[in-house]
Amino acid sequence: MLQSHLAAIKNGSAPVNYEINSWQDLEQWFQAHLELQKRYKMTRGCPFGTVGNELTENDGLIRQDLGHLFEVVKHKLAMFFVREKAQGRLVKDANEEHLAAFCIATIQGAMLMGKIERDGQTVEIAFREALMHLKRYAVTPKS
Repeated sequence: MLQSHLAAIKNGSAPVNYEINSWQDLEQWFQAHLELQKRYKMTRGCPFGTVGNELTENDGLIRQDLGHLFEVVKHKLAMFFVREKAQGRLVKDANEEHLAAFCIATIQGAMLMGKIERDGQTVEIAFREALMHLKRYAVTPKS
């Protein structure tokens, strides 16, 4: 199951678009997770987080696959921030890997809360706050 999700993320056929090339794409990435959760009436969280929560010390191969999947997603997000920094649109001291990890942690936590509360409001708030935080790293390039 994880391998098929990974392939879909890599080839662009996943229900969520992981090709982030603009701030609007990033906003849509957050929103797509919420829409996916709403499609299931807020009864499900992220399938990756769900699998991760069930891991035991004996699930080394699953942990490895899940870790690889999250690394691919983190890399795709980090590359957006790298490109923004290269174009002078992100503060120089921003850590692209940390920003990407923050995005993933926000998604995971918000979707868990949405499932627990059976309500998208907390998810929407978390995503809005995350985007406001991330945009504080954005700058207008000097001409």
